[in-house]
Amino acid sequence: MSTVTKEQLIVKLFRLGCFKEGNVTLKSGKISNYYIDLRNLISHPQLLMSISDLLYQTIFNIEGKVCGLPYAGIPYANCISILYKRPMVLLRKERKIHGTGKMVEGDYKEGEDLIIIDDILTTGTSIIESLEHLKEFKIKKIIVVVDREEGGRKKLEDMGYIVESLFSIKTFMGINTLLNCKLYPKRNLMVKKIKDVIKGKKSNICVSMDYVRCSDIINSIKILKDNIVMVKLHCDIIEDFSDNFIKELVEICESNKIFIFEDRKFGDIGSTFKKQFMGGIYKIQSWCNITNFHSLVGEGIVKEFSKCRNSNQGGLLIAQMSNEGNLLDDEYMKKTIEIAEKNREDIIGFICQKKIADSEFIYMIPGINIDCKEDNSDQQYITPQEAMKRGGDIMIIGRGIIGKENILEECRKYQEIGWRSYQEKNVI
Repeated sequence: MSTVTKEQLIVKLFRLGCFKEGNVTLKSGKISNYYIDLRNLISHPQLLMSISDLLYQTIFNIEGKVCGLPYAGIPYANCISILYKRPMVLLRKERKIHGTGKMVEGDYKEGEDLIIIDDILTTGTSIIESLEHLKEFKIKKIIVVVDREEGGRKKLEDMGYIVESLFSIKTFMGINTLLNCKLYPKRNLMVKKIKDVIKGKKSNICVSMDYVRCSDIINSIKILKDNIVMVKLHCDIIEDFSDNFIKELVEICESNKIFIFEDRKFGDIGSTFKKQFMGGIYKIQSWCNITNFHSLVGEGIVKEFSKCRNSNQGGLLIAQMSNEGNLLDDEYMKKTIEIAEKNREDIIGFICQKKIADSEFIYMIPGINIDCKEDNSDQQYITPQEAMKRGGDIMIIGRGIIGKENILEECRKYQEIGWRSYQEKNVI
């Protein structure tokens, strides 16, 4: 039996990204400002088992086989069947056009007791549709993981069915408020700002402006301004760096909702970092929105960043890199995540190769290229689709765009692919 409480489970679901905010069309056709997506649980067996255990506690004293409704309810029924030796039947999504043509698979007899399991109850329409194929059974109970409380339960109860849910939407919303107001009381607002710009511009591209001339950077931003959300610079490779360049850079980026990411990869003790960040000829603190750190020096550099950053600035930790032969192993990544989780007011996300923590962070994946898998040095590339499949939020693209003759045409290719994949991932 699971020792995890319902509240702890909901927190885990939130951190897994199962609760998403943003307008979405539900199966019923209704527009909702939130979406609950539990389908990723099949990739998290321990969490799936914990929820299945809670489901089983509501039916352990009721006779009957279990039936998970296709497709979302099937993993729970399957888990309960195996863990607690409870027989199950399988309801197909569509009738077989070959063989026996059955809608229901399994060993059963007409009139047998049956317990229905599903993930989300909204208006009840999909459950009622499934019940049409289960008329030969005696339905003892309908149990769902989350009831959105939009009339489905009453509709089913009026039809004579017993309905129960593990969680109500009110409980979900209550935990969401707790997460926002208690668990992370000082969350950096940059994450929301970035995601809002991504949705507004229908792009999740950060272009790596690895130019050595200011004019090349400014001219490229002018061309790509409507198609990107972020520019990444290496200020110390710019040969004609000047205050006038920074003034023009900030002006064009602010007017076009483009975030400036200085890819400085700071990695020194706190006092030295402060001088590097605020002083010298670059004065990075005065113009960047985002910069990043190696966590190999520990938490001190983040604490110093917290003292001297502006309110519109956030930090990224480098958890993984895209070049061959780098030394950032899983233990290093784990320690990096720990630092980020303790410093959510200052750290907004990670430079990484996949989503490695909860959905409160931004995941920026470098090494994106449609055409090739590696360069002549040590860089290794992945496709935009693969980056989004791994849980990325922002694609960092360099030579795949700026190395081409028509940078706008190339950028639009990445924008279309990346935005489509981002939509699918985030159910916008």
